[in-house]
Amino acid sequence: MDLSKYRWHDNRHTAGTRLLRETGNLKQVQHLLGHSKIETTTKYAHVLLEDLRAGMEAVSARRSQTHENPHDRIDRTEEGQELLGKEA
Repeated sequence: MDLSKYRWHDNRHTAGTRLLRETGNLKQVQHLLGHSKIETTTKYAHVLLEDLRAGMEAVSARRSQTHENPHDRIDRTEEGQELLGKEA
């Protein structure tokens, strides 16, 4: 591990990123880091590709468990018409 590139500020970034990963709550990270604007927080607390992949795999697994195909759904509008395979 090369500590010559280490900066104290890296601890702050790591804490914000870890809190976001655990809670998914950007407002909590904002308060932890003391940012007055949420836009500043988004620069620190990025979501890594691994997190996105894990989230999509969880969604896929959940859908597989229910065997739901959104294109086979039947939705009813207020007028009582049936729409096959379309979001109402």
